[in-house]
Amino acid sequence: MTLSDFYTFTVIAESPSMAAAAQKLHLTRSAVTHAIARMEGELGFPLLYRGGQRWRLTEDAEDLLPYAHDVIQSASRFQEHISGIQNLSKGSVSLATCSSTCVAWVPDILNRFKEKYPDIAVNVQAGLHNRQIIKWIENYEIDLGIAAANPSDHLEITDLYRDEMKVIIGRGFSSRREGIVTAEELKSIPLVLQMGRMKEDAAHTLASLGLEVHSRNRAYDAVSLAAMVEGGLGYCVVGNLVLKSLKERIGGVQVFSLDPPQYRCISLLRSQKIRPSPAVKAFSREILEYIRENAEAGCCLL
Repeated sequence: MTLSDFYTFTVIAESPSMAAAAQKLHLTRSAVTHAIARMEGELGFPLLYRGGQRWRLTEDAEDLLPYAHDVIQSASRFQEHISGIQNLSKGSVSLATCSSTCVAWVPDILNRFKEKYPDIAVNVQAGLHNRQIIKWIENYEIDLGIAAANPSDHLEITDLYRDEMKVIIGRGFSSRREGIVTAEELKSIPLVLQMGRMKEDAAHTLASLGLEVHSRNRAYDAVSLAAMVEGGLGYCVVGNLVLKSLKERIGGVQVFSLDPPQYRCISLLRSQKIRPSPAVKAFSREILEYIRENAEAGCCLL
């Protein structure tokens, strides 16, 4: 199979229909059908279960998809290393991050990087949860991730930032100590539970404090969380970086630190199994420099 075949396979695998794949590949539907048939003939087994205009991957094709991404990224890195020899004039970097770090850091990091390397393309996917980011790195679908992660044989982890977990609660609540709340004080108050990408960090904090992690009041985004708390439905726990993204939406609530203080560690992640391209190395350096220069006192872990 050629490099073009590997790219065609990944596009077909990630498209919901023949029409969508043909549009992305700039081919006719007939050409896509012929490409699939040719690859299946070369491989000796089917890649797709077909059903009219829609399809899904066979189990064998599912197994091959991460390797196809690896081949494409390896070819890209090969070209980028050539560019690196030619003064890093070209290349690309893919980054995945959660919403809070995207809002707090990514725009400034991108602007700084673009000033230094205007011809390097940076592709960002934001609003993801930690597990999704880690999975994409392990499957070679992205170069870098900013997320929380446990030690792993598959990941190179550089700790960046210690983000304090805070409690958001309604104006009617009064704590024993100004600005600080304990788990005991929260036990009798309903919880507004973060779902989706925000659930992991909140659930870990609540479990560490011995607090209930289940609730009928749930929200999938930070703005809805703040609105539900302001409406008197209970309290929630979020990272301080999330609060920064909500600074214009939390006028009707109070913010407390926990006793004992609770933190989440945010790290820069990449695969241990892939040598980073010059572009990826340069972008990684930019991230580290930005955190060193801009993190609040006591938060930088570098």
